[in-house]
Amino acid sequence: YFDSVAFWKQAYTKAEATQSELNDRIYELEQRVQTLKLKLKQEDNDCDTPERDKRKESKEPAAPDSQRKRKKTNNTPKVGSSSEAELDRLSELICQENLTNSSE
Repeated sequence: YFDSVAFWKQAYTKAEATQSELNDRIYELEQRVQTLKLKLKQEDNDCDTPERDKRKESKEPAAPDSQRKRKKTNNTPKVGSSSEAELDRLSELICQENLTNSSE
């Protein structure tokens, strides 16, 4: 009986330690993903800035109908393409980060 109690107590302690390690790892990965998403968002904003400036510099007035059509087109969600592109970009950033960390 005492051997059984000791065994299960040890198994519980070991499982609890493993679960704690896994939770720590999950937290680290979530933080890393958030950091990479922010980095990606900043890079996207940096890339978008020149286009916005070009549009402002254009002195030709745009037809109101074309603006409305453009808004409708831009507001339609692209199924899967944006999330796939974001995931691809995130994996690229992770690879770059891993290469940077391994070379240090």
